Amino acid sequence: MSCEGIGDDHYFYVFPVWWLSGLLMSGIFLYGSHVSESLLGGIVAVLMYFYNHGEATRVMWTPPLRESWAFPFLVLQLYFMTKLIDQKTADRSQHIPIVFTTLAFMLNWQFRNVF
Repeated sequence: MSCEGIGDDHYFYVFPVWWLSGLLMSGIFLYGSHVSESLLGGIVAVLMYFYNHGEATRVMWTPPLRESWAFPFLVLQLYFMTKLIDQKTADRSQHIPIVFTTLAFMLNWQFRNVF
């Protein structure tokens, strides 16, 4: 990269949004594969997200929206909650990802770009 690449304020702000969109796709894949109990379910979930991308997000037109920052954490929170509910017995270590994703979602939804 040149000296002007990542140092530009615009790139500094938009690059994390694209990384969070990748995290969102990972979360959708994990959630879809867990609910369907197969890898094919995760692949179908991601494909359906891409198929309905225009209705699912506005990140391609306006990256600095708060849902661009918070929605990946909401999907991961749903995944971890579903895993916790599926367990017969739960220990406290399973609550840590739920607490982290809830905190990350709430901070990003309220303050937009804390992380």
